[in-house]
Amino acid sequence: MGFFIKIIYFHLNYKYLTSFSYEINIQKTKNQFLNIQNLLNPFYSQIIHSEVYKAYSKIDQKYVALKKIKKERKEGFPVTALREIKILRRLNHPNIIKLLDISTEQQRNYGEQTYLVFEYCEHDLEGLLSSNIQFTLPQVKNIMYQILLGLQEIHKQNIIHRDIKTDNILCTNKGEFKIADFGLSKINVNAPLTQRIQCIPYRSPEAIFEAKKYTSKVDIWSLGIILYQLLFRNQCKRKTLFYGDGYVQQAKQYFSFLGNPELVWSEQSKKSLMMMKYDEIMSKISPEEKAKYRDCLLDFLKDIKPNTDVYALDLLIKMLVLDPEKRFSVEDCLNHQFFMQEPFMARNNEMPSIKDGNEYHNKKYKEQGVQQISNQVGKNFKNMNYNQINNNIRPNQNTNVNKNISKQQRDTNNFK
Repeated sequence: MGFFIKIIYFHLNYKYLTSFSYEINIQKTKNQFLNIQNLLNPFYSQIIHSEVYKAYSKIDQKYVALKKIKKERKEGFPVTALREIKILRRLNHPNIIKLLDISTEQQRNYGEQTYLVFEYCEHDLEGLLSSNIQFTLPQVKNIMYQILLGLQEIHKQNIIHRDIKTDNILCTNKGEFKIADFGLSKINVNAPLTQRIQCIPYRSPEAIFEAKKYTSKVDIWSLGIILYQLLFRNQCKRKTLFYGDGYVQQAKQYFSFLGNPELVWSEQSKKSLMMMKYDEIMSKISPEEKAKYRDCLLDFLKDIKPNTDVYALDLLIKMLVLDPEKRFSVEDCLNHQFFMQEPFMARNNEMPSIKDGNEYHNKKYKEQGVQQISNQVGKNFKNMNYNQINNNIRPNQNTNVNKNISKQQRDTNNFK
């Protein structure tokens, strides 16, 4: 016998109200996990609403990642988790993290706990960059190409990820890179869109201006920031290219490198995006300051690292364009000369050999004097084979919505 978890999700956007009800059929089976460990490592790092564990599957005889879903007392099963499950059911690509199972655990004081079971990846890109690994240009090409292939599949499925960042790019010791964390993703891009998306350092200009009708180009902007980090993070103290304290300062960061939006951003594009905060933010910037803005990003990057590959710079510049209509698409990026010219892209087996991220992060925490947490998860673990479920999440129209769901807060620390 299975049981159903049911949640009502609604999006209130001024006069637009849409609501959906999702049901998950979770079939209980016998305990299948051993050696469950808490992952205090860059793998799935910076997760706020979930805890992640590494466990050994007795059935599959391999390690998996268990993502514990934290249930709010008032809201029950989180909307972000339902959204992630629904989206991952539609995606099957080697450069996208694979959801294997949905499992439950009976805890004495907390009742049923739900876990998403993912394929295990030893690292995430943020952890690799933080460990000061020097990627060669062929390796950078490999990383970017793999991420772009995964992003291409996401966009083909009419999905916007909306949270592309180094923390959400996972890596295996086989040199495979995978996009993860679809809790903020959106399937129907024609429906009303949430304005507050993306981690601030990776947030696109149209997101800062709270556009109501943005496109998948927001993901391209975020990936452009990742390309900057791959190329320049070890040469520059700036972990990310744009970071301001508040919307106005963030906007000024964009304009100081990319020019005055009143000159480089077409009126038609701005109108189609329906940016709610554009006029408000622009009114707080003096005409004298606007006159100083110019497109100087290329010169800035050349000063940081004069010998940077010209094709890498060209791709980066075309991914970081203020006007999303002029910004590259994922297909434009994949067809760019950066991937065609020498030095050619590294193979997966030519990527750096790195020890398990868990070891790296545990060492980091010990150095900081942080007490390690001992977890006894899985004593009464029950598992459901996710691959055996067909249409287990069914969207149903529901107009009787009385309960507001609080906005998800994203961690933006340590980027200044």
